[in-house]
Amino acid sequence: MTKIFAETKRIRIFLLLAFITAAVLTFIAARLTAAVDSRRTETSSGQADRLAIERLHQQDVEATLSDKADELAKLWSNEAVRIQPGRPAEIGKAEIYANDKRWEEKPDRARTLCYKSEIKDAQIVGDWAFEWGLFLIS
Repeated sequence: MTKIFAETKRIRIFLLLAFITAAVLTFIAARLTAAVDSRRTETSSGQADRLAIERLHQQDVEATLSDKADELAKLWSNEAVRIQPGRPAEIGKAEIYANDKRWEEKPDRARTLCYKSEIKDAQIVGDWAFEWGLFLIS
């Protein structure tokens, strides 16, 4: 039973990390397609990006702790792709939501009781966001 719980917990962690990565990339892509104010300095732009990423992380924490597929689905774009180790890619918000809903309906699933993220560094380069940080999930 402990082995099954550990494997389920590991899968849940991979799901969360994949979700965060896809959500950050989706956010950055949407942000880059918006009109950019040319008067912003590089420093304020970097700070704004970092604050936006931190807000996205907070939304992810709240959605994850709610344990509701509906709340998590709000953070995915229609074109999102979630890739988890050992599983086929989930393509599109609808497929990701369906899998999250199936997970939510399992009575014996692992539940996330504590989830905190700490961003150590975030860099925006073109269409990409690179982030280094820590995640505490229990």
